[in-house]
Amino acid sequence: MRKDLLWALAFLFALLAVGLAAAGLVTAFTYNELTDSLVGGDAYNFQIRATRGVAMIGAGVISAVLSLIPAAAALAVRPPK
Repeated sequence: MRKDLLWALAFLFALLAVGLAAAGLVTAFTYNELTDSLVGGDAYNFQIRATRGVAMIGAGVISAVLSLIPAAAALAVRPPK
């Protein structure tokens, strides 16, 4: 593959990782009792939103790890033919 394509893929995965981590933090730490009520009790709603936030942060971490693969492939030294 071309190095430009690999760097673009690594950048997209890194951008996705930052976006998912930010969205996860917002999801986990913001709560509006009027609009974010999922079930009857507030404690359950906090737990549900925190779990969703942690899942989004976890997806961001996975995306960050996946961004290392094309970056490493772009940096790999290949012998000339």
